[in-house]
Amino acid sequence: QRVMMAEHDLLAKVTANPKDRRSLFYLAGTYFDVGRYDEAQKWFEKYLAMSDWPHERYQASLLLADCYRRVGKLNEAYKALADATKENWRRAEHLVVLGDISIQMGDLEQAEMWFKQATLKEQPVDPLFVEPDCYKWRAHYGLWNVYIQTGKGELAARHAKLAAQGDCPHIGQLMRWEKNHTKYGDKRIGVILDRGQDDFLKPIIRRWEEEGKQVRIATDEEGAKKLHKWAQVAWLEWGGPLAAFYTKLPKRNRIVARLHGYEVYSGLMRGVNWLAVDDVIFVSQRLRQLGVQHCPVIPEACNVTVIPGGASLERFTIPEDKPVGNKIAMACYLNPRKNLPLALQILAKAPEHELHIVGEWQDGELQEYTLNLIDEMGLTDRVFFYGRVPDLNEWYADNDCYLSCGVRETFHYSLAEAMAAGLKPIIHRWPSYEEFYPDEWSFRTVDEAVGLLQDVGDRTDYRQWIVEHCDEDRMLRRVGRVMRRPTVTIVGTPATRFGQ
Repeated sequence: QRVMMAEHDLLAKVTANPKDRRSLFYLAGTYFDVGRYDEAQKWFEKYLAMSDWPHERYQASLLLADCYRRVGKLNEAYKALADATKENWRRAEHLVVLGDISIQMGDLEQAEMWFKQATLKEQPVDPLFVEPDCYKWRAHYGLWNVYIQTGKGELAARHAKLAAQGDCPHIGQLMRWEKNHTKYGDKRIGVILDRGQDDFLKPIIRRWEEEGKQVRIATDEEGAKKLHKWAQVAWLEWGGPLAAFYTKLPKRNRIVARLHGYEVYSGLMRGVNWLAVDDVIFVSQRLRQLGVQHCPVIPEACNVTVIPGGASLERFTIPEDKPVGNKIAMACYLNPRKNLPLALQILAKAPEHELHIVGEWQDGELQEYTLNLIDEMGLTDRVFFYGRVPDLNEWYADNDCYLSCGVRETFHYSLAEAMAAGLKPIIHRWPSYEEFYPDEWSFRTVDEAVGLLQDVGDRTDYRQWIVEHCDEDRMLRRVGRVMRRPTVTIVGTPATRFGQ
């Protein structure tokens, strides 16, 4: 409504007085602001044909050139900017836009010339129509763009740093480029282990050691400081408080972060300085989606990869001539997320079956509730707890099905390992389960779960599915491809990295 009123008022003024230069200027500007570029172009042209005020003519020429660019008239835009040079050769705005247009026209040599000229201009004291970004970062950002396209890595790195120092909003893009062109070496790997939990990392460490790499682990801030001085690559397992601490240290090694559900769902990953991280590995597509929602800078500043877990086919085997039985297995930390009450409801409706659980209690209240529920439901002689066991493969050999009841899982290692050992999967439909497992083994209700328990099926089918979809070696190969980056490097050291 305000635009319509301004348009009506200004049109009335220029109709009454076609030489009313200020009204022509503001009318053209009004059309430009609302995206009516054809009309803005017409009125800027009329204004420039009669105005004699240099500052306003300079601004009008810039906006007219922008109108031409937006409708694909690059030659006309170029001419309008050349006219702007006549109005005020001391300014940088038109030079920056000439550089941008030259890139659009494919003339990188000319673009370089314009951007270089722009970097020599000082920002005017008079704030009238001045665009500070053209004096702070846009020319350097343009030169960075030119140099990465012409293969001049050192010059690109220099102007990336200058653009970042000028508060360039594309700092994530600039840093990601430099991350992908700076190589630190990969023989000394420091693992920053949040939560002290390395269960999912052991196969990766074994592979690194087989490749002749040195691996050291830190589980606290003092240890992290020592690894910071020693490591060429820092691997952040989990993105919790220790990862947040490490990424705020001065940048001196490549950083690869692998994120699981814990830090994504808890929001702890927000504490990490993602501008310092080179590569981010999410263990599922859903976690990637949620993680980027928490920290939108990640895909701009980091290389992002989704690599699900993998089950060890060497560690798990199917016993020969194993008889069909009625034992249901669960192997997990015993916390509310594992949804033990649902497992008991299923067991209550499957009177021929037993439930065997490996794992340690992590919640005293849940333990009290669960044990009481077992007693109340009359399941005392059909539920068995084992704590930790030394050999899961040996323990799985005496079980038939694996029950996954969790309200939130990702890959669910224990489930995949049980399948490699020939156990039939019975899978509650947690969010994103379908990324990893087929519908035929999943359930929504207790009755559906009980139905799945009735037929163990062919044990080799479950192991073969893991071979084809979730083999540990496939996961390790994908991690290896991440670790081998970058393959193209610039001369110099990481000290060029934006003053970090």
